[in-house]
Amino acid sequence: MKATSGHTAKHAGSAKHVGTRKHRPSSKAQLAAAKKWQSAGAHASHVHAVARHAGHPTPAKWSPNLDVACCAAEALAASLRLTGHVVTDQDVLDLYWLTADDADAGAGLWETIEAAAEYGLAGVRPLDARPALRADTGVILGVDLAERHALTVDGHGVWTWGEWRPVSCGLLAAADEAWAITWP
Repeated sequence: MKATSGHTAKHAGSAKHVGTRKHRPSSKAQLAAAKKWQSAGAHASHVHAVARHAGHPTPAKWSPNLDVACCAAEALAASLRLTGHVVTDQDVLDLYWLTADDADAGAGLWETIEAAAEYGLAGVRPLDARPALRADTGVILGVDLAERHALTVDGHGVWTWGEWRPVSCGLLAAADEAWAITWP
């Protein structure tokens, strides 16, 4: 094993120096998705993505920060935060539990949007939700990486896994669901 600058070979591969679960995907599916992100590069632009509403979409799942499969609720929360509202982790979990029966069930984007419209998110209800034709800031995307995932576009990147990541056109073009949410 090759030691990095300032580290000995003995410690270069230890868990302390590899990263934490918060910043590293832990499942095989998350690792595969992370590799896909890295290989796609970091050049985002406006990309056309057409929303499709399927009868029973596969639930979006990834959300390592809250230890539940609530990425659809987190994506909606990121969209609301971009308008200046404060959304807590508890608000995200409250929305998630309106759409799921257990921590690993996940929830579809449309189900999550409907729950937010009926019950609110952080005390705010969306005014409108429409299929988005462009991946502009605030648009929520459903993507099929190694598993179903939801993320929110923000400039030349996306909010996913609780952090902002630069992203390429290829990833945005892979979106098969896109929603523009209008918040008060």
